[in-house]
Amino acid sequence: MLSYEFDDEQVLNLSALQPLGKQFEPRMTHLARIAQTVPVMIYDARKTRADLRLPHFMELLPVRMPAYTCHHPKAYLVVTRSCVHLALGSMNLTRSGLFSNREVFDTFCWTDKETDDRALLAEFLGVLRKGYASFDSTSLAAALEEVDRRLSRWKDLPDTGRATLIHQGYDAQHALASLAQRWSETFGIHAPPERAIVVSPFFDRTIEGRMLIDDVHDTFPQLTRLDVVTDETVSEYLCQRHFHGATSTRLFLIPKKISDQELARIAQANQSNDIADHAIGRKLHAKILILARGNDALVYLGSGNFTRKAWCGGNHELGVARPYRGNMDALLESLRRSLCAEAADRFKELPVSTPVATPPTDDDDDYVPLAGYPDFVQGIELREAETSEEMAFFVKAAPDELDRLAAYEVIWGATVLRFDDGRSQPLERSLLARCLLGGRNLRFSLRADPSLFHYLPFRHSAQLFEQRERYVFPTAEDWMYHYLGADLPLDRDPGEYMPGDPPAVEEDPAALAHAARDENPVIRMQGHCHATSSASVDGSVGALENKRPLRPSLEIFTNCVNEFSLTCRNFHFLCQLCAKPEIAGLRL
Repeated sequence: MLSYEFDDEQVLNLSALQPLGKQFEPRMTHLARIAQTVPVMIYDARKTRADLRLPHFMELLPVRMPAYTCHHPKAYLVVTRSCVHLALGSMNLTRSGLFSNREVFDTFCWTDKETDDRALLAEFLGVLRKGYASFDSTSLAAALEEVDRRLSRWKDLPDTGRATLIHQGYDAQHALASLAQRWSETFGIHAPPERAIVVSPFFDRTIEGRMLIDDVHDTFPQLTRLDVVTDETVSEYLCQRHFHGATSTRLFLIPKKISDQELARIAQANQSNDIADHAIGRKLHAKILILARGNDALVYLGSGNFTRKAWCGGNHELGVARPYRGNMDALLESLRRSLCAEAADRFKELPVSTPVATPPTDDDDDYVPLAGYPDFVQGIELREAETSEEMAFFVKAAPDELDRLAAYEVIWGATVLRFDDGRSQPLERSLLARCLLGGRNLRFSLRADPSLFHYLPFRHSAQLFEQRERYVFPTAEDWMYHYLGADLPLDRDPGEYMPGDPPAVEEDPAALAHAARDENPVIRMQGHCHATSSASVDGSVGALENKRPLRPSLEIFTNCVNEFSLTCRNFHFLCQLCAKPEIAGLRL
């Protein structure tokens, strides 16, 4: 997952295979599943939040960017046994990005039967390797190797896809130059674009000096028509100078108040939920740039705002461009209606050279200097100490800057850390076991001014990471609960009817009896015992992982154990299982 910023709730839900909007308290089995999957979250280090309620055994890779730049891509790669999924777009992994903003994204799915656009996937892997190799992440490397194996398997299959990755900050080429190169490769150098359509929530903050529109005209000198769609509130920070140079320029604004038609669509999407009393607000966050000549167009969507930093600067950005053929006025009208923008052209209402107001400093990709930020810290790692029952934090910094740690009080949870040459005092490993959810940051408070404090995330050493099952399976109950596959979510809400489902009415009265029998805890426990007793000791874990005959809740499982005892055969099997050295932490 690549993002500018994220909400820990959304990352936790996605990692635990829960609905993204759900508020839930993860159990040990959720943490164990996350520790096995090892999700990787890559984000801008300066967007680290105070209380990250995230499991310890997932990878957090904070990217330290130079001043006045930011790590701004939004990309989500999911690898399963049969598919490779990739989503590229404008939304951060936040509640607003997923549920309220007006966003745009493109999705890809590759299988052994569907391999179009796999060149884009190969280029995306190259971006990950070039951009994040310094982290030396075993989890990231394992994911890339798995996708590489599949690309090798698909190399002789046809690929008719025409999507291209447009990126910036990962090599020497700027995004605008990459887009121009893609246009030339698609339509030829003798047919330059004559029209541009822009959808963006943010524009250059200052009109002094060079602006993105200047670079656009230098790159595409025959551009004469420009259409812009943005929020009505954003127009207060714009003037005609932002879009100078075109013969014809139009501006379409999305009203502050949501229209009745859009409210009706929202109500329909939320099905039975009553939204009449909800105060609904939506902001534009989509980023689209369309270059066109006649009925030929190149459509870009991704993370890049219409700013110099996003297209000609130092930001890390990602997007996808696709060729398109069709009527451009119809395409613009479709965009305008989809974003609920008004049909009236408001360009002439803009001031000529000075905006009405100054943009706020919390823009999507705006750099805000942080007073007292410990920018000398290059990384923090939690490692084993001299004994296997102790661990310590190690701060990576230039040798001549480690002494700057003395200017900060550094706290992990409630533990004050004391550093000597970049290494903290020894800590009991039990501290980690007690905070498997949360405690992912260190708090750096400036001693000279305690009101200035910042949070920096840390990583776990490879050795500590390999021993993660010691923490997520502290008891036999946790181990069994996890491998029985309980708590795996349904793919829909209970009782929800989907088109194509068979009739919900059950005419056969015997079916109700069968259903009641299957829910009986004793019957369900007998099914588990049968699956367990039929497995060999050598294949025991595989049997528990793969058979999953039933999925009771932990309460039912516990009640069943209280109602009858295990057979001698099952008890003997469990004793043999406990004797295996690889089953760490399993106790009877």
